Amino acid sequence: MILESDYRIAFISDVSPYHKAAGMGPDAFIGTIATDWIAEGVEEWKSAIDETLAHRTPQTCEIVNIFKENRSRWRCTSQFFERGRVFISAANIPYHLNALSNREWDILAEIATNSTNAQIASKLVISVSTVEKHRNRIRKRLEIQDDSQLRLTAWVVLNPDSLHAMP
Repeated sequence: MILESDYRIAFISDVSPYHKAAGMGPDAFIGTIATDWIAEGVEEWKSAIDETLAHRTPQTCEIVNIFKENRSRWRCTSQFFERGRVFISAANIPYHLNALSNREWDILAEIATNSTNAQIASKLVISVSTVEKHRNRIRKRLEIQDDSQLRLTAWVVLNPDSLHAMP
């Protein structure tokens, strides 16, 4: 997305699956004020944009969008694009991350490195069945369907700047 200094959307390449399902494409957002689409994190968003424009330094924040009954959490990085404009890249992250226990975060960190259940059990000094229980709980809480999606989610969550580098 390219955002004007008044937070108006100048360009957006894609929209959330919820908006797509409602028949809304990128054109529905162009020209609107981005903060109108943010349910939580508006002040952090504005601060990140303003800081990027003022100092030409990348900033990261998290926001929550609510569309109908659907909530989605986004990790956004703003980078200076040109005078009065910033480039925003956003990665959708699971909404319920804050519901994970410390041990589940430990497991998630190991999943992000592509460790097997046996390797995770050995490193955390727990049984393989305990690792499997934690994996299942994480998948259920984060509403993740399969292990490949879990690995990708773990990697994106624990490497937040990796997908935001502007060429």
